[in-house]
Amino acid sequence: ALIALAVAIGFCWVRRWQSELSAGRIWLAAVAAALVAYSAHHLLDMPMMMPSIALMGIMLIVMATVGNREVTSQTVGIDRWRSIAAVGLWALLIVTGWWSYSVKGQYMDALLQANAGDWRGGGEALREVSAADAAMPLYPGVQGYLYGTAAAQGDAAAVQDGIAALEAALALEDVYAPWWANLAVLRQQAGDVSGAIRDMAEAVRRAPQGSMLWLNLGLLYEAEGNAVAAQEAFSQALALNPAIGWASFWTETETRQQALNQFGPEGERPEGFVLAALAAIQHETPQDAIEEINENGAPSGAQAVERVLLALAHEQLGQPDQADLWLDSARLYPLTQADVLWIAVGQAVISMWRGDPEAPERIRTASELFTTGKRGTPFYTGENYAWFHFLRGTFSEQYVPQFMTLADAPLAGLVLDRLVLP
Repeated sequence: ALIALAVAIGFCWVRRWQSELSAGRIWLAAVAAALVAYSAHHLLDMPMMMPSIALMGIMLIVMATVGNREVTSQTVGIDRWRSIAAVGLWALLIVTGWWSYSVKGQYMDALLQANAGDWRGGGEALREVSAADAAMPLYPGVQGYLYGTAAAQGDAAAVQDGIAALEAALALEDVYAPWWANLAVLRQQAGDVSGAIRDMAEAVRRAPQGSMLWLNLGLLYEAEGNAVAAQEAFSQALALNPAIGWASFWTETETRQQALNQFGPEGERPEGFVLAALAAIQHETPQDAIEEINENGAPSGAQAVERVLLALAHEQLGQPDQADLWLDSARLYPLTQADVLWIAVGQAVISMWRGDPEAPERIRTASELFTTGKRGTPFYTGENYAWFHFLRGTFSEQYVPQFMTLADAPLAGLVLDRLVLP
């Protein structure tokens, strides 16, 4: 459709060019240049999201394509019917637009109700919204999330409500992996482990690079008693995200420990230099920590982990200004959630060492970042499906709390444990 429109505009412009005199051609060339510039800008930005800018584009198209024509009695009659049809279509658009806007308003009210802590109330409010616009999968998908969160807080009746809502969403659009994952953990909560495995396997099929999806599939197989399948799923999770191998999660059961052992020995895991640097800091030999980081850290040094550890080492050397420089430079590169965790840990440790009155609050904030299964997991690779509604944020998570997550930087949690929490 876009190509057909562009070709039609081009043909109209050429015909106008051929019919115009020199003065008219100068004006028409200016219009064409403006339209080309507008189109090129749109490829690199989102100007048409603003109605006034979209209107400017429409006006440029009109000026480039609509020329003078001879008016006859026949064209007057045709124009009359075209005008009536146009007015009717605009009226229909306005009526349906107001209806859609009213439904969207109810949807936003339900989200605000849930954000205030009334998860079940928000889910119930979405029943009417889903019924009003039954073709929109987002509404029952979010409804399932709200019910699932209520179920995680002890609302037993919300489990089946959440399952029904997610089934309705997936019946409309079955490609979204988080909905399959949320459905799976709710089925497990309802006691249907085999059904949960089926749904989580579907989530994995839809998003095979999701390490936490594989992790939860392994948990379901473990609950079923299928150790072989669980080890295979856990191995896939480790292969996709090797850093999680440092989490204490893997030492909690024999099946997980075996999967970790098959993944590789401790010395071959990523960021092994962190343990050596941490040991040097614990033994109060910070210069050894600096040498270890310089020799075995990332060559670019752009990751927050190296900079935070260097900040800790220089603080221990009695060089607070240098420590502040390293910590400040770490904040310049918070590219991943792991970077955010390391920066929070570095701030907490240094605040505690300096006796900063804000230290307890920073330690609490850093500790909360490592709480698994608290309220799901943030959508690191892009905002949540319900994030943008008139550029207004709703929920920062895409999975219900029953979905197990591991922090992206478990070694940062280990640093926090050994240097602060004892």
